[in-house]
Amino acid sequence: RTPLAELLRAAKPGALALGGKLSAQARQIAAEAGVELVDYFAREELILCNAIPTAEGCIGILMAERTRTLWNSAILLAGFGPVGQALGVRLAALGAQVTVAARRPAQRALAESFSLRAVDLARLGQTAPASVLTEAVLAALRPGSLVVDLASRPGGTDFAAARRLGHRVIHALSLPTACAPETAGEALARTVCEILSEREGTP
Repeated sequence: RTPLAELLRAAKPGALALGGKLSAQARQIAAEAGVELVDYFAREELILCNAIPTAEGCIGILMAERTRTLWNSAILLAGFGPVGQALGVRLAALGAQVTVAARRPAQRALAESFSLRAVDLARLGQTAPASVLTEAVLAALRPGSLVVDLASRPGGTDFAAARRLGHRVIHALSLPTACAPETAGEALARTVCEILSEREGTP
């Protein structure tokens, strides 16, 4: 396998390179080589498209790992970005009692516009740069709670504390490709085509 640095340095200055979840090192190498490096996972349309299979995958985990219906279950969503929004409305449609904990007032207002309960994330005791679900927060959860962490590594949960407190924890990574690879591939292909179309100046 050819190292990324070697590939970028072999490209002609001014060339366009596409990648996903690019590191600072990759960006620096590309800049030094005069290569335009675009992260397709940073594109809003792909973020929104990937939120759907992520939400569906999470619901699948919840249904497989629990012995009760989602209907009438109390579920806390920490954060209300695209994934939280996609997940919140779907859980509510299934009859779950969804509470959204979000940092920004606009996100809390959006959650309330979806008929979801909203609270300030600071009420969970979150302090940057610590995990959102700290030991103190986890200790306040119902014993034996199921925690599904959808955040990229290292995640937003104190996993050791969660296990110590008797909670079940699943760090569910890359749900779009794991649960709906065909849909995820189509969304990525559309995004790449759109990036290339923009560079070519075609409608």
